[in-house]
Amino acid sequence: MAPYGEVKSYEMDVTNETQVGAVFSKAFKDYGKIDIFINNAGIYPQCMLSEMDVKQWELTMNVNVNSVFLCAKEVFKYMKGSGGVIINAASYASLLGSAGSAAYAASKAAVYSLTKSMAAEFAPYGIRVNGYIPGVIETEMTRGVIDMKKEELVDAIALHQLGKPEDVANAVAFLASEEASYITGTFIEISGGKLCVQNPDMPWKRKMHG
Repeated sequence: MAPYGEVKSYEMDVTNETQVGAVFSKAFKDYGKIDIFINNAGIYPQCMLSEMDVKQWELTMNVNVNSVFLCAKEVFKYMKGSGGVIINAASYASLLGSAGSAAYAASKAAVYSLTKSMAAEFAPYGIRVNGYIPGVIETEMTRGVIDMKKEELVDAIALHQLGKPEDVANAVAFLASEEASYITGTFIEISGGKLCVQNPDMPWKRKMHG
């Protein structure tokens, strides 16, 4: 038994409507209700648009956007009678894209917009919908980019350090809690102040030189 109760895992292809439906049905059967759902599935292809084939583009949209639609639509069935919280993972790329990852940025911009519409449509049923915008977080998905240009990435962050998964988890836990009961249709940026100004590295250089 886990410290906070029983934990179960379910496996599904988030782009497959049939599998999504089956997993939510099983979870509801096992627990009797669904209070919180986090749309966090994502892939991060690195490819110039001129070199990207249609299959890569469609896979990115299927995993990063269509899964949010499918899962939210399905979990709504189980939340509409008692309320709940849906939290969607966007990205700093939803605010500012990058050359070489245009498909990813476009998909996350779609999640950003979708979250706001979803919040309005689900509000009458007591369902809050918010999102979070991670900056550069040290995970398996970002390891390749960090390995290539860690110094450049750190220089663009006001706190001058990369984020950790725990930083994201703490913010998401807040959004899911009762303390955030009057927050919906918005995003928490978890980026250490990435590009909060045009020159976030300047104060660090100034401090270094006295």
